[in-house]
Amino acid sequence: MTQKRTFLQRLFGGGEKPSTQRGAPPPAPSAPAATEPLPTLWHSLGVQFDIDQLGTTDQERMFYGQQARLIFMKHFKSCHVGRCYLWHGDTQSTLDGAQARRFCIAVTANTPSALERVRTTFARAADKGLAPSSQRFLEHPVDLDFASGAPKLIRREPWPLWFSVDETSTAVLPAAEREDIELLERFGWPYRVR
Repeated sequence: MTQKRTFLQRLFGGGEKPSTQRGAPPPAPSAPAATEPLPTLWHSLGVQFDIDQLGTTDQERMFYGQQARLIFMKHFKSCHVGRCYLWHGDTQSTLDGAQARRFCIAVTANTPSALERVRTTFARAADKGLAPSSQRFLEHPVDLDFASGAPKLIRREPWPLWFSVDETSTAVLPAAEREDIELLERFGWPYRVR
């Protein structure tokens, strides 16, 4: 009778029958099976922008969210993150009247390493309009729980979905907004409207 091994045992080794041969090397760690389910909790990281520093003309300042999306797309590469969801909007503290007015774009991804790549990319960016480096990132603004199969929002911020990125690195827009389509085309992204 074979004993079932846990995911951690399969990942790091262990749970196998001990070797009967003296001096035999320990079994090598085994990789997780290709059929392992995705994590049920997807974490998020927000990149914050200083609203008062976005845009140079009155028109650009009026549409500061579009300016933030332009800066974001200049640096964001879906191939570094994989399947993910993107959200955007004014932070709750901005809506509550905070002195520092922030617009934020958040990425919800299924691996911590994907979010670290986002953090590294935007920590190096020096575009006018990004929040100061000490205030640039917002932790867990829009996490998702997939435990029931369908995503359940675990939300700290009141933002709508901007778009998602599927497994083929195609942007999936919830609606055909002209500005978003032009932005995706400008940066060479394949896209489709849900």
